[in-house]
Amino acid sequence: MKKPSRCICINFRQAARDVTQFYDRTLAPSGLKVTQFSLLNAVVRCGSTSISKLAEEKNLDRTTLGRNLAILERDGLIEFVPSEDQRERNVTLTARGKQALDSAIPFWERAQEQVRSILGEKGVQQIKTLLGKLEELK
Repeated sequence: MKKPSRCICINFRQAARDVTQFYDRTLAPSGLKVTQFSLLNAVVRCGSTSISKLAEEKNLDRTTLGRNLAILERDGLIEFVPSEDQRERNVTLTARGKQALDSAIPFWERAQEQVRSILGEKGVQQIKTLLGKLEELK
């Protein structure tokens, strides 16, 4: 293990990179990265929804979300469809996107189990609690 930094932010950023890389490696056979998996799940949860609502759901700015959605659209996993509000387009999961998501779920579950086995259920709950407290910094 590397020596932790005195800077709390640096420690969080490194941990986030390590966890993201772990999930990406575990999901690799599905062809999805954890960020893509997460976005596809959000589209399923929200149904056909506007980019603004999806950005709010994922706590992302529209520009970052737009870049990520463009990749999913390019790969045929989502599509943009007209909405009732002519100023917006809705994001919808395609059949190919549903298939990709379904094939990734077992890999994601494996990653979840591995993290839970390392941290234990108490550790997972502690992290959720601590991350919730950090939301106060917004």
